[in-house]
Amino acid sequence: MNFENNMIDKKIGLALGGGAARGLAHIGVLKVLERYKIPINYIAGTSMGSIIGGCYAAGISADILEEHSVKLLKKSALQLFYPALSNSGFINGDNIKRYLSTITEDKEISKLNIYFKAVTTDFFTGKEYVIEKGSLFDALRASSAIPVVFTPYAQGERVLVDGGLSNPLPTSTVRNMGAEIVIAVNVVPSPEYKRIENKKKQVVKQFAQQIKKIPPLKKISRNLIKYNKRGKAQPNIIELSMQTRNIIEYSLIIKDIETNKPDFLIEPNKKDDIGWFEFNRAKEIIENGEKAAKPIIENLIKKFGK
Repeated sequence: MNFENNMIDKKIGLALGGGAARGLAHIGVLKVLERYKIPINYIAGTSMGSIIGGCYAAGISADILEEHSVKLLKKSALQLFYPALSNSGFINGDNIKRYLSTITEDKEISKLNIYFKAVTTDFFTGKEYVIEKGSLFDALRASSAIPVVFTPYAQGERVLVDGGLSNPLPTSTVRNMGAEIVIAVNVVPSPEYKRIENKKKQVVKQFAQQIKKIPPLKKISRNLIKYNKRGKAQPNIIELSMQTRNIIEYSLIIKDIETNKPDFLIEPNKKDDIGWFEFNRAKEIIENGEKAAKPIIENLIKKFGK
C-alpha cells in the first residue's frame, strides 16, 4: 500500500494530552500525520497538548513547531520560567502568552483552520471547563496553568488551572466535537517515580538560579535543590507538585482509555526517563513521537484508507 497517497472519508479528531516537556512528542505525531497526508478535522488539547494543538490549528506546521521547540525554546526557557512575585504560583502564567507570540499571532478560536477546543479545570468546582471561543492565547495559557508552578488564569469570576486535573486526555471532548475516528496521544508514563539524580538535567536548577536575583526569594532558591549526606536529591516543592500531578493524571488517563476507547492510541513516552521540564531534550522527545506514531498511523491507513 502506498501510505503517502491515501484518502480517508471519515472525520478525524486528535486528543492531545498534557505532560509539560513530554508533550513535545505531539509534534512528532503531527509530523507523521502530515507525511502521510492524514486530514485532521478536530483537535482537543490539554495543557501542553493544547499549546501544540492550538498552534497547529492556527496554521503552524509541525516542522515550524519543531524548529521553535528545538532552537527558540532553548533561548527562551529562562524567560518562560522567570519567577513571579505571587503567592499563587512560582511562575507568571502570562509568560506562556509571551512565548506563544514568538510562534504565531493571537487569533479568535472560532476562526482557526481546524476546529479546536482547549481543556481547562475550574479551580473552585474541580470540573472540566472547555474553551472553544475567544482568544487562543488566553485559552492556551489557562489550559497549561499547572498549579503551584504557574499562576492561575482568571476569566471573569472563574479561576482556571491546568486541564490535566480534570481531563488529561480529552478523548471524550474530541469525540463530542464530531470526530468519527479518534486518535488519542498520551504522553504521561506510569507514575513510578524515577527522579533524575544528575543536577545538570534539572530545569529546577535554572529556575533556582533565576529567583536568587529576587531578594525575597533567595531562601526559596536555596531550598529548591537540597542534597542529603549520601549525595542524593530530596524531592523539592516542584518535584512534589509534578509527581502528585503525574499520579492524578495517570489514573484519570487509564480510566479515560477504558471508558471512552479511542480508536487509535499513541504513547510515545513509555520509557520514563524524561523529566517534566526537560525542554532541552526537545529533538529527542519529538523523535519519540514520530517513532510511536508511525506504526499506528500506518495501521489507520490500512483500515480506513482508499
